[in-house]
Amino acid sequence: METFTQLSYSGQIRRARELAEAALTYYDLGNGRLSLLTHRSNTIFQVHATRKIEDLAGEELDRVEKSRYMLRLYTTSFPPENQVVSELLWLSALRKETELVVPEPVPARDGSLVTEVAVEGIPEVAHCVVFRWVNGRFVDSGLTPTKMERVGMFMARLHQHAEKFTPPPSFDRPHWHWQWIFDKNTVLDPEFVARHKLSEDAQAIFTACAEKVGVTMRAMPRDAAHYGLVHFDLQQTNYLFYKDEVRAIDFEDCCWNHYLFDMAITLSGVMARPDEDVLRAAFFEGYTRMRALPPRYEEWLNVFTAQRLIKRVNYLLRLDTPENLALAPAWIESSLDWLKRFLDA
Repeated sequence: METFTQLSYSGQIRRARELAEAALTYYDLGNGRLSLLTHRSNTIFQVHATRKIEDLAGEELDRVEKSRYMLRLYTTSFPPENQVVSELLWLSALRKETELVVPEPVPARDGSLVTEVAVEGIPEVAHCVVFRWVNGRFVDSGLTPTKMERVGMFMARLHQHAEKFTPPPSFDRPHWHWQWIFDKNTVLDPEFVARHKLSEDAQAIFTACAEKVGVTMRAMPRDAAHYGLVHFDLQQTNYLFYKDEVRAIDFEDCCWNHYLFDMAITLSGVMARPDEDVLRAAFFEGYTRMRALPPRYEEWLNVFTAQRLIKRVNYLLRLDTPENLALAPAWIESSLDWLKRFLDA
């Protein structure tokens, strides 16, 4: 039988669905119907579950309970299991210790947070995790200052929790290193530069940025007031609104990092918009209602924004899919314009 990577896109979806259906048998969700949401490095399904309600004696009543869940399935690549479990432990702590609405992990019948799935005739062993569904809607063009202020308040509460969070001894999430964006297979790698035909002007800008970023990062404080667990991808596709409440999903990239990098990612989502200045001001208004900013936050935030832009350039060029290649030229051009101003500041 063909391996997962040898299959066509539609073939991969079919196999992922078969593995996901097998995974559902390990959970007490009732009868589940799968709807595909995304298929990239892992596959995500929405689960529409129904089950009969029982009385205290265990007899089925003539009523049905409907629930929704999200199932994340790993097929070809699976991070270290302890890192996945640690993500889920932080989410569980956020659910228990704060009022923030984030995905709630659902354990399998045996209590495990990560389930290994094997199906006869399929060569891959898959792993899956299940979360309760987070209701809400995404907002992009309709993002208002009032909504952005609430995003700032949400992030401040997230950082407040991270500042006091004491992980268990086995807790294992990655620590972000700024050098990664200038390592092999990046805009400072000669082979990478030649392969993607980056101009000499672009190379000069990226090189100068690496030097400026390095100077600041080597002196950056890493105490609990500045550095802790962060979402690391809280952009418009990962925060949503339920009535007036901000909620967040997709903590898969959570890591140990500076809180200001978390802000740089969120604020990069409104860069170059006509209302960028108003939205940024509203975000900080909300954030500072809940948590103080460091004295040099504007200077440091620019350093993290530079990292965010270069990280995105690396990503678009590394994954040379038609979609990424179409986005790359405009993103590189706008990023270089911003980075020039950063170097001149």
